[in-house]
Amino acid sequence: MGESHTSTQVLRARTAADSRSAWIAAIAIPLMLLAPALWNGYPLLQWDTGRSSAP
Repeated sequence: MGESHTSTQVLRARTAADSRSAWIAAIAIPLMLLAPALWNGYPLLQWDTGRSSAP
């Protein structure tokens, strides 16, 4: 009654997909966090960080 059998091929495919997603996230998230600093040419640490036009 409603028994489910999971083969090792399904488990291997699922593990490979999870592993691939983890690697993509591990690379994409830091790049997205660094994107504003790379775009502006200086890190955004505080609200007043960066080049200022004040004398």
